[in-house]
Amino acid sequence: MDIQCIMPGLQQVAQCYHTELITTIPYSKISGATHIEFSTEKADEAAREIVMRAISNFTKRDPNKISIPEEITEAYAGFSVEQIVEALSAVNKSDPLKPLVDSIASGSILGAVAIVGCTNPRRKQDKYNVELVMELIKNNVLVVATGCSAHSLGKFGLLSPDGLKYCGEGLRGVLTAVGQANGLPALPPALHMGSCVDNSRIADLLSALAAI
Repeated sequence: MDIQCIMPGLQQVAQCYHTELITTIPYSKISGATHIEFSTEKADEAAREIVMRAISNFTKRDPNKISIPEEITEAYAGFSVEQIVEALSAVNKSDPLKPLVDSIASGSILGAVAIVGCTNPRRKQDKYNVELVMELIKNNVLVVATGCSAHSLGKFGLLSPDGLKYCGEGLRGVLTAVGQANGLPALPPALHMGSCVDNSRIADLLSALAAI
């Protein structure tokens, strides 16, 4: 881990299992965790050391403390602004954002909303992120997401075309049209735009839409 929003108490939880926590930058050190300094100049060496530690630690796994869910969920993840514009250009090459803006102007899509941030340990895992997005897409609002909130949506199928069954008719039609123009069944109702430190991508996209 480096600059993610990690609770310091995670190291205490890791000690109860067979997990080694590794920090990689000076100002994210956690008492009790292993620290392997990461820099651009020595990126390969640091990555190799971390991977080798993981491999050697694998044999220490306690089968009684392993619980891997059997469910498999498809997810389209890691959209950049450039990729979204490229997908829209398959509909309108000369003015890629125009189809999306036209859909908002016509009421097919009521707008675009960014969902970011962590889940709350005081509440049921994923509950509010998912419920909020379900309500938004039902009412034809396009969602872009990053970080932990995006992970929540992925678990419930909202980062794949399967999530279109929860969408309003207008949003479903737009996502299907853009997806099929790019050789896909549809785009997902929530577009995963990276980790929590990639929020500037969302700002760039929504600013570009607002400027038209």
